[in-house]
Amino acid sequence: MFDTEEEGEELRVIDYCGERVVLHDYEDCHRPENQPMIQGVPFNPRLRDGFDSTPNDDRDPQEVDDWWGRPFIRSYSWADMVESYSDYINRVSRPGLGDFIPKSREEFDADQEARRIQWFESWPTGVRYDVRCLDGGAWDRSTCLSMVGTLEDALDIARSMAME
Repeated sequence: MFDTEEEGEELRVIDYCGERVVLHDYEDCHRPENQPMIQGVPFNPRLRDGFDSTPNDDRDPQEVDDWWGRPFIRSYSWADMVESYSDYINRVSRPGLGDFIPKSREEFDADQEARRIQWFESWPTGVRYDVRCLDGGAWDRSTCLSMVGTLEDALDIARSMAME
């Protein structure tokens, strides 16, 4: 771990997958009791920046105490998943991708339409509910326990996990 200063504050910096990454502070606003709840389950919680890209051993002990073994639900709509052509070009033009040739605009648009159709076939309401839990299933992020098409199903899964 490296320490550095920014605007007079000491920041925690770690090596994560070969890059130096700042670990943002775990604050009161990130605690489970300060999250929107549906039937006792945190719903679209405001988690610390980098929550799902922090090795479990580098987490604030309070974050581990608060979130370890506590399922939560995140919802995603098709609009959350859409990527613009310019964002796609920026993403695939990064150094280190070798001789990768980006899709043409027409190919990209056709691919996006196919993805949209698949999304709505899988999630007819247009919303996907992910049940996640910080439980050690992954070394650096919360575990995706399930992806379902209704809030009721997500709540059932989250509540059953909380009872174990």
